[in-house]
Amino acid sequence: KQRVTSTTLWFIAIWTGAVTLACLPFAGSISRWSFRTDDYGMLFGLAFLTVPLMLFNSMCGQVLRNQFKAKLFTLLNAATALMTIAFGLYGVLVLKKGLIGVVGGGLLAAGLILPVRLWTIRDMFRATYSSEMLKRLLAFGVPLVPMTIAYWVFEVSDRIILGKLSTLEQLGLYAVANTLTSGLAFVNGALGQAWSPHAFKMRTEHPDVAPKFFGQVLTYILVSFGVLCVGLTVFARELLVLLSSVKFYPAAFAIGPLALGFVAYASTQVTAAGLSLAKKTAYFALFSWLAALLNIGLNIIFVPKWGMMAASWSTAASYIFLTVAYMLAAQRYWPVSYEK
Repeated sequence: KQRVTSTTLWFIAIWTGAVTLACLPFAGSISRWSFRTDDYGMLFGLAFLTVPLMLFNSMCGQVLRNQFKAKLFTLLNAATALMTIAFGLYGVLVLKKGLIGVVGGGLLAAGLILPVRLWTIRDMFRATYSSEMLKRLLAFGVPLVPMTIAYWVFEVSDRIILGKLSTLEQLGLYAVANTLTSGLAFVNGALGQAWSPHAFKMRTEHPDVAPKFFGQVLTYILVSFGVLCVGLTVFARELLVLLSSVKFYPAAFAIGPLALGFVAYASTQVTAAGLSLAKKTAYFALFSWLAALLNIGLNIIFVPKWGMMAASWSTAASYIFLTVAYMLAAQRYWPVSYEK
């Protein structure tokens, strides 16, 4: 465990440090290319410096998750968030630095909390580095990069197509519906933070009962997220009355399909676990891109006629395809006893 942790942290420190040093001299050029002015060069420079610190902080938090230190993990995340907000407000309101104050506040918070995080994982961090372990880690992790890009396509392609092939009114309504359903991401995020270390521990320490346990967890996810999403759909109009104006009330019609898609997305916590356990992460890249292309194709075909409803049902269909594909592929390598 020390070897895995130390190799990961050293690689992230060296790799992100090298990329940051390479990018810093071009901060002014990036500002000119982006905004046709050098005025934001310092802003880009601060952002480049912030990224490695944030990644290193994130990996230290991952170590705490692996050790099931949930309270300490949450406490440090909360402290980081409060410091980021406080320093950002000070930079904006007191120092009058605008965006530089915001980004600089994030950089300062990440730098101050990092020694504390390193101290909390001091028993796992050593001056050791294994090139063989790094090869295994990269073989597992590199396919997740195109998967992340595919998920980004999920997030933006439907809005782009709506804006091009439908009306701005439909785009606005769809954006509101997405915002309302995105609240479920907080629940799913909390589930993912807790589930993944428990899943690996169960698979390692109790391999005989793990398949049945995974199947039960999927049932719990479908029921619990199903109830949440049905409730959100039933009261969608009432929520929009509270949170928006009358011209956005029609967005309620898109809530149901988007919520259904979110149930499917939440279920991937289990359906994709077998691929992770079997180290078959190449399937993540393959299926996520197939789902992204399916999403784009359905939107191009149906959005011109049905607008936001086509976009919402295309999203649901893509996520359902994704979780079913994960499930079928994972069953070949590590079968789960799903409850019919």
